[in-house]
Amino acid sequence: MLKVEIAKKPTIYVPKYSKMAVRHDHGRVLLLADSKAIDLSTVVAHKIGFAMASAKLAPGEIIVLTINGERIELLQDTASQLAAGLLRKADDADDFQRRLNNVTRATG
Repeated sequence: MLKVEIAKKPTIYVPKYSKMAVRHDHGRVLLLADSKAIDLSTVVAHKIGFAMASAKLAPGEIIVLTINGERIELLQDTASQLAAGLLRKADDADDFQRRLNNVTRATG
């Protein structure tokens, strides 16, 4: 079972990951943090993306994203970029699923 928590915390930012990216692969969304890949469904990716995009931070606060015990701390700008990437790739993954379903129905 996937457990996701998004929190705003006043703290000193210490980056744990140097590279973060979002990809979609065969109807799934992958959140890549350095060498780790976190597999997300499109629904979960949409929810995380919307939650991070709508978070209003006070000065000195960061977003803490915890997925299955993996803690990712993000500054506001990074969180906004990551949220946009999650939403975009979740839409791409949904499009892939729809195309696959249409091909399956047409050939089935």
